[in-house]
This record gives sequence, structure tokens and C-alpha cells, in this order.
Amino acid sequence: MAAAVPKCKAEQVEALMQAYPKVLVLGSDPDASFLAETLAPFAEVKRLEKIPKAFKPLGEENYDAVFCPWESPEGTWRTVLESIQKLRLEVPLIVFCHCGGEREWIEVLEAGAFDLLVPPYSSYQMLAVLEHALASRRGVADCCLS
Repeated sequence: MAAAVPKCKAEQVEALMQAYPKVLVLGSDPDASFLAETLAPFAEVKRLEKIPKAFKPLGEENYDAVFCPWESPEGTWRTVLESIQKLRLEVPLIVFCHCGGEREWIEVLEAGAFDLLVPPYSSYQMLAVLEHALASRRGVADCCLS
């Protein structure tokens, strides 16, 4: 007889989002504004327009997730990921890119970021990715987000 595969209980996923996660959104473009506004009812959102300004808060504050643009005038998502890794933080980095495709998604994942969001952005998509990032960070395996 095959062993039953443990399933994520809906209550566990719901509890993750009820904890009101702390999220850092980086970037000065309209996508960053939209992400921050969409996440605000569901999370404590801190917005920083300039990527270098994120390095100090990353080391001082405990974030549950970081959303970062593919690139900005101050640097790229790789700069932020390197900072997270250098500080040995266990915070998922979610990259957003206005024109990302399969190749960019693979690049992001292979580098160690959590996921890549591409337009059209929807509140469902952002919340599902955030929920999954929170679940994976807290060790809740195989979560069903549908």
C-alpha cells in the first residue's frame, strides 16, 4: 500500500496570510507602485524607490519577502540577491519584469531568487506568489494555492 502524501491544510496557508507579512517592495517604476498598492491590504508594505537604500533595512529589519525590479537606474535584482545572500538572510526575493520570458524565469530561479512576476499583474497572481513564498519560508510543503 502506497503511503499517503501529506497535504498542506487550508488552515495553515490561511494562517500564513493572517499573520500580516512584512514585505519590502523596491523600485521607482509604475510596476513597483502597483505591486505595493495591491499588496498593502494584505501585508505590511515598505516601499523603497532606490535599490541601494534597501541594503541597510535588509540587514536591520526582518522581512518575509522582497519584491525587486529586474533592473533600475541603481542596479539590478542580482545586486539585491547578492546582498541577501551575503547577509545570510532567508528571505525570498521575488523579481518583477515588464518583459520577462522563460529564459529570464530560469535565470532568476537558477540564481536563487524565489520567482519572477511578469505582466499582466493581477492581485491573485501576486498574492499566490507571496503566499507560496511565505509557505516555503516557514516549511509548509506542497501547498495548494488554488
